[in-house]
Amino acid sequence: MRYEIKELQALIDRDKGVEMRDIWKGEMSKAVNELQKEYDNQINQIRLDCESRMESQLRELQAGVNRDNMEAQQAKEETRKLKSRMGDIGPRLAELEAENAKLRNQIIALESEMSDMQREHDRENDKNAERIAGLENSLEEVIRELQVLQDAKLSLELEISCYRKLLETEENSLKNIVENSSGARSKGANQLADIVQKSSSSSSYSYGSRYNEESSGQQYSNTSLSSTGGSNYGQPDLRSSESTGKLTVHRSCRGNIAFSDASPDGSQVGIENNTSGVKGKGSQSRDKTVNLKGWKIRREIGGKTKCTYEFKNDLQLGPGQKIKLFSGGAADMKQSDSDIVCDFFTWHAGGGSYVLTDEYNNEKASLKMTITN
Repeated sequence: MRYEIKELQALIDRDKGVEMRDIWKGEMSKAVNELQKEYDNQINQIRLDCESRMESQLRELQAGVNRDNMEAQQAKEETRKLKSRMGDIGPRLAELEAENAKLRNQIIALESEMSDMQREHDRENDKNAERIAGLENSLEEVIRELQVLQDAKLSLELEISCYRKLLETEENSLKNIVENSSGARSKGANQLADIVQKSSSSSSYSYGSRYNEESSGQQYSNTSLSSTGGSNYGQPDLRSSESTGKLTVHRSCRGNIAFSDASPDGSQVGIENNTSGVKGKGSQSRDKTVNLKGWKIRREIGGKTKCTYEFKNDLQLGPGQKIKLFSGGAADMKQSDSDIVCDFFTWHAGGGSYVLTDEYNNEKASLKMTITN
């Protein structure tokens, strides 16, 4: 464009005449017309494009409006349906709320009733526990009384057996006297002999015992009271019964203190210091006095401890000395001031064992009784 202007300017400079001005005007008019046409064409094209774009956007907006209208219509329809359902649900909701309130009141009443029942149950449990404790105490008391009665029964049976033995001895002696009487017997003497014979035959009695002792590593055996009507008497703690019975006693010790004897009826048990007091070589005495303070005697039957006695005070037991420990129920049998009366009623009759332990709970001696028929 600049080049053409320069050429035109050069033409103007060469020819300053009218002709050149006419030519210039004609050319300029022609150029302006062409520019105007071009401008109009472009404006028309731009207008057509804008109209086309506007129509497209209007169609899209119209479609969106139609879609929104349809959605709004659907929303209105759904809203109307929901309002209708809300109207139907309203009475049902009120009914459910009333029923819910009623159920809540029932729950509160049931909780209150359950609390009352729980308190009543707790009171009943406390009463039952007290009743059970009372019954257990009563049962223990009855068991203790039954044990005492059993011990007393066994003691009485032993006494009866001893008296029967004495009666048998007296009957035998009287029978011998009657049979050995000189001369002819009178009718009364014959009747007396028959009575003695019947009494002797009806009250025949026999019992035996075996006594085994183990002390300081040595064993001893002794048999006594194995007759059927003689006048032999052995240890006072032998158990007897109406039928033939056997008492086996096994003693052992680990030191100077040992069990001397024990009564099967549970009345007493004895211990002794079994050292001899003999002087050994080197003028050293084997005597040993033992202080029994803190020592215990434990009575066991069937593996269960029935009673325990503890020496709480100083008690010196010298060589060869013996002491007896009587149960409370046999306190009247105490024979010496050195004997001890325990605070329980009985040592418990029957078989079982006695265990002697020192103050460190070490076993020092034991005595085991086994009663067989």
